[in-house]
Amino acid sequence: MSNYFEIFDLSPKLDLDLNSLEEQYLQLQLQFHPDLLIHKTQKEQELAKIKISQINNAYEILKDPLKRAIYFLEINNIFIDSIKPDNMLLVDIMEIKEELEEGNEEKVNLIKADLKKRKEDLYQEIINLSNKNLISDISQKVVLLKYLSSI
Repeated sequence: MSNYFEIFDLSPKLDLDLNSLEEQYLQLQLQFHPDLLIHKTQKEQELAKIKISQINNAYEILKDPLKRAIYFLEINNIFIDSIKPDNMLLVDIMEIKEELEEGNEEKVNLIKADLKKRKEDLYQEIINLSNKNLISDISQKVVLLKYLSSI
């Protein structure tokens, strides 16, 4: 099986043009969707079902920045589930969660806006590292992004 980037004829990188990804996705849907292949043989229809399932899985992963970053690391043989998060990160996450639970609506909205900005900045930092081919440096940042996204 080809990797998810190859399915969409993309080079494996984190900085993707999401419009191009969606265009490729729609083209592949038209090409392989089983409902559009009813005139084909049963075997061709079964193969199309498998292919469309791969296309859908690939699209779901690549369109989401966090999932894309995790997948990017995996195809580079780095698995974030095996990376122990920094203790300070865990404390920071707990404090943010407590602030969200205890805060009034205005404070909660400020915290959420700050979190959104932090995640955007962090993802841009991850992209910059990947563009410099510093794959191993990305892993801790992706772990942080995963934890921030879970809030």
